[in-house]
Amino acid sequence: MNIAHVVVDLPIEGHFDYLIPDDLIDKAIIGVRVKIVFGTKSTVGFIVGLAQETTFDKIKPIKDIYDATPIVNAADLIFAKQFCQYYGCSLGEALALIVRHRRNPPIEQPSRSLGKIGIHHCPDGQYLPVITALIEKVDLYHILVPDGHVANGLNIPKSLRPRVGLRSSMFEAFLKNRLIIVIDEDNPSFKQEQSPMYQTRDVVLMAQHVYGFDVAFVGATPSVELMHLVKEKKALYTYYEPAALKKSSIIDLTNYKFLDKGVLSPPVRNCCQNNINAKKITILLLNRRGSFSITRCRECANILKCPHCDAPLAYERNTKQYKCRLCSFVVSALGSCSSCHKNNWQSFGLGVDGLQKELQQLFPTARIVAFEANKEGLPPAGDIIIATSAILRFRSSLTVNSIICVDLDTELNRTDIRSSFHGWSMMMHLRQMTQELLVQTRNRDHFVFKSLASDDPHYFYNEELALRKELGFTPFYHWLAVRIRSKTEKIADTAAQAVYNKLIEMKSKGVTAGAPEADTPAKVRDQFRFKVMVGSLQVQDSISVIKHVLAEIKRSRVIITLDIDP
Repeated sequence: MNIAHVVVDLPIEGHFDYLIPDDLIDKAIIGVRVKIVFGTKSTVGFIVGLAQETTFDKIKPIKDIYDATPIVNAADLIFAKQFCQYYGCSLGEALALIVRHRRNPPIEQPSRSLGKIGIHHCPDGQYLPVITALIEKVDLYHILVPDGHVANGLNIPKSLRPRVGLRSSMFEAFLKNRLIIVIDEDNPSFKQEQSPMYQTRDVVLMAQHVYGFDVAFVGATPSVELMHLVKEKKALYTYYEPAALKKSSIIDLTNYKFLDKGVLSPPVRNCCQNNINAKKITILLLNRRGSFSITRCRECANILKCPHCDAPLAYERNTKQYKCRLCSFVVSALGSCSSCHKNNWQSFGLGVDGLQKELQQLFPTARIVAFEANKEGLPPAGDIIIATSAILRFRSSLTVNSIICVDLDTELNRTDIRSSFHGWSMMMHLRQMTQELLVQTRNRDHFVFKSLASDDPHYFYNEELALRKELGFTPFYHWLAVRIRSKTEKIADTAAQAVYNKLIEMKSKGVTAGAPEADTPAKVRDQFRFKVMVGSLQVQDSISVIKHVLAEIKRSRVIITLDIDP
């Protein structure tokens, strides 16, 4: 018999044996797509192997073969196997991901030696000269950008734009290019939010070992993971001095214990007033939307939350509505409290609208405008612009006299191992948009503020790497978040407990399991979410163990996803 080993785009491990009919034998080669009946439904699979025998008494035949030549080549198969071992998906899912984002079939690839990794640490506004110098040395290259705003800001000539693409374009670029350039690899847009939840930086580095191209990372704030490669002497590092050092002032709010009602310190107020007098623009950054972030019952302290999500409703004064930040839920009129059944609500907590009201009281003659995150164009003209971090989309085209970060402390205190990096990175980008950056804080001794005050990015990286090593986080130790969600809270909780119990039962050497807990947020769009954290020195160890666990537990009415180093 002529047997084909076929994998499908489903979260199912291993291949399935299918009989190759006599009229399809010549077309049945490794790497082509086939039409098969899987269960009771027709679907598309990939041939990943051929054999003459099978252990099954009866197997289904292949219905048709779609490709005259392989849609994936030998290098693709090697890469797909490494990808699924790292991210915990099936081989069929990995191959489908590769093919889905390709416009052309693979070409025969000459053998290449392992390429080099280069990290180019340069300020915003100096990317294009670095990129130009890199592409002068090669004829085949591809540039990955996180989004269209960054691509437009690079001012790349039209002749080169066909070689610029978003995250998904890398799967085709691996085949035919000798150089892959990644712009701002630390940008959140480079993280895939659906399963398989891959990080573009890690996928590019993984593919480099298979396809043999050079990699150049260009950005103002390289990730901590990349800087660790530099420390380990696994990457070449080039630092570009800024054309002009921008002034950074750290305002210690502990020196102003008796502030008037509001959040703006005297130095911030003076800065705003001076810019208004000089007809210059000031941006105030506050990463919170709405007039008030929390609404609470005065009688029982019950917080008003979205009925579909575990998130408080933010009140927006302009629309007089309470909105959920996680879904589209909106309510205009409040009824009785669900806990005490009384209608006595109080809204508090500073948001963009609330800050706008405070500024209007301080500077009644000034033009104060709020920039909304969903707006595509530049912020409207005004003396003072209140914005969230979405303003960074225009960092290549917008320059103002002063930028003031009202509350960076909240960003640094988020339950995220990268909170310090994200806060510092945001400040570094903002500093290139202004002549002076003012940052308010009650934690002046934090190493993020020391790095900003001393204009020393390497101080930040050294402190962050030392802290992560001490606490056991990436890149020294890796954590896999096993996320379980269901429309029924008890079912999700029970499934999470079953995963944890099985992990403890297996007693895998070198693998640590954390007790199940509610995810953050615990509920989104009527889906209850729990997670189990699994840690190991090598990601593949955690993935191997969790695959065995998931194969042995019941997974009815739950959805389970895996997220590496969330």
